[in-house]
Amino acid sequence: MEASYSSELNKNIMNLLPGFHRFINPIVNTAVFEGEKLQKNQIKIIAVLFINRSLCPGEISMMLDIQKGSLTRMLRSLQALDLIRREDDRHDDRVYHLSLSSRGERFFIEHQQNCDRKFNELFSALDNQDRNELGSALSILHKYFEKIGAEQ
Repeated sequence: MEASYSSELNKNIMNLLPGFHRFINPIVNTAVFEGEKLQKNQIKIIAVLFINRSLCPGEISMMLDIQKGSLTRMLRSLQALDLIRREDDRHDDRVYHLSLSSRGERFFIEHQQNCDRKFNELFSALDNQDRNELGSALSILHKYFEKIGAEQ
């Protein structure tokens, strides 16, 4: 029985990917803020900093699976745009933490509002029950990922 569940789950995830990349990805990973077009990885960095408040580059690299060299370039560009700020660790000169500037927080809030509007349009044809079930399923998935992430 477990093998068929795994196969069904695998099939559903694989079937989801084309639609995810066609419909969800462009909503989440496209943004222009005050005339600046941000790249998808820049948006992801801002999102994890918004959620976590403060992270060191190694944590961002691990969370987003971005090579450290590429990450360094993106972090510099986000600092130049005044979207993130860097704070040296008081206890260790080799370590620094990143957080959003007030401009970065404004960007992310505006981006989330824009995503909300676009998701409401995308899912407007779903009835309330299906929308609620979708939200519940995504919440279960999120909680599961948090749980297994905490165990690692």
